[in-house]
Amino acid sequence: MNRKTINRIANFELTSSKGFRKFIKWLVKNNINFHPDDDFNTYTWENGKICFSLNVGNKINRNFEILKSIYTDKYFYKIIFNEIKLNEVGTLTELLEEVRT
Repeated sequence: MNRKTINRIANFELTSSKGFRKFIKWLVKNNINFHPDDDFNTYTWENGKICFSLNVGNKINRNFEILKSIYTDKYFYKIIFNEIKLNEVGTLTELLEEVRT
């Protein structure tokens, strides 16, 4: 798969759990297998291209710093895992529906 560098990121309202969830969904939608403690400027695709422009990588890093300062560790990781899990269930459901048709 030939992926390109992501050059834009929306502004997420991180002080609300809804905004936090939207941010995580954005990462998942872009097929980013991530850990929130990573430096996102070091992420690369399978083809060796960088995943994010410097600006976007810095913004993701900063978003996670902000989120960690707002939410307890327990709540922080719970939201992340729940959003990833919801995406996996949704993807599986879509695949099953494709097989049935």
